[in-house]
Amino acid sequence: MSHNPMKLKSSLNIIGAASLAIPAALSAQAVDEIEELEKGSPLAFLNEMETDASATFGWDSIYLAEGRDDLGDGGLVYSEFTGSAGPVALGTWYADATDVDYNEWNLFGEIAFELTEGLEAYVGYTYLAFFEDGEKSDDSEVGVGVSYAITDYLEASADYVYSFEAEGSFVEVAIAAPYEISEGFSVAPYALLGIDFGYRTEEYDGWNHLQVGLDAEYLISERFAVGGYAAYAFALRDIEKEEDTTGQEIGDQPAFGVYASVGF
Repeated sequence: MSHNPMKLKSSLNIIGAASLAIPAALSAQAVDEIEELEKGSPLAFLNEMETDASATFGWDSIYLAEGRDDLGDGGLVYSEFTGSAGPVALGTWYADATDVDYNEWNLFGEIAFELTEGLEAYVGYTYLAFFEDGEKSDDSEVGVGVSYAITDYLEASADYVYSFEAEGSFVEVAIAAPYEISEGFSVAPYALLGIDFGYRTEEYDGWNHLQVGLDAEYLISERFAVGGYAAYAFALRDIEKEEDTTGQEIGDQPAFGVYASVGF
C-alpha cells in the first residue's frame, strides 16, 4: 500500500516521528491567553502561537506496511518536511526505492486535540501519489487516532485510516514504554496489532499482523537528532489468507532503519 504519516508504518516511532509530525495540542491556559490577545488585536494571537518546522532524512531496510514488504526487493531512502502552528501540522514525504523502480510522494495535514489530561487525539488527511515502472497512480486517505499516557512510562494508542481507492480501512492498536536512559537518549519498546477491513485484502477481514519493535533517538542538540528502529512483524490470518489466495509467499518481516532530523 502506502506510507501514511498518520499511522507510522516502518515503526511506531513514538519518540521520533510522532513528536515531529504531530504537534501537541494547546493547553487550556494557552487557549485563554490567545483569546485575550484576539480581543485586543485580530492578528496578535499569531505572534504568540507556538510554531515548529523540521526536516527528516532516513533509510529503511524494507518498505514495511501493514506487516508486508511492499517492494519485495531492497529498501527506501526518504525525506520528510513538516511544519506546525499550534495544533495544526502540514507536511510532505517523498521516498525512492533503492533496488526497484518505485517512488512515492505524500502530502498530509493533521489537527491535534487535547481531550483531557494525558489523552490526545488527531484527525488528518493524506494525498498519496505512486510512481512505478513509468506509471502513476494515486489515493486519498483520512485518519483519526487517540493516544493515552497511562503512566510516565506507558502509553497506549489506536489509529484508524480509510483509503478511498481501496474502499477499506485499517486499524492499529499499540502499547509502548518510552524511557529516557540518559540525558538526550530515549528508547521506546512497543507492541502493535494490525486489523484489516478491506484495506489490504477484499477476501478477508480480521487480524492482519502483530508487530514488536524498539525505537531509539539521541538528541545531539536542541535542533539535531539521530535515531533508528528495529521491528519484526508476525503474519496473522489476513496475510495468511492473502498467501493462500495469491500463492505469494509473504511470511514474517524483519525491518530496521535510521534517520536524522533537524528542527527550525
